Order: sequence, then structure tokens, then C-alpha cells
Amino acid sequence: YNQGGKLIFGQGTELSVKP
Repeated sequence: YNQGGKLIFGQGTELSVKP
């Protein structure tokens, strides 16, 4: 899901997303 500009996946992986 998207949280504060980060994509967070079920296994705890985070990707920084800057729109």
C-alpha cells in the first residue's frame, strides 16, 4: 500500500516513491 510517498509491501519491503 502507499504510505507517505512510500510503497510498502506485505513482506516489509519499502520503495521510495516521489510523484
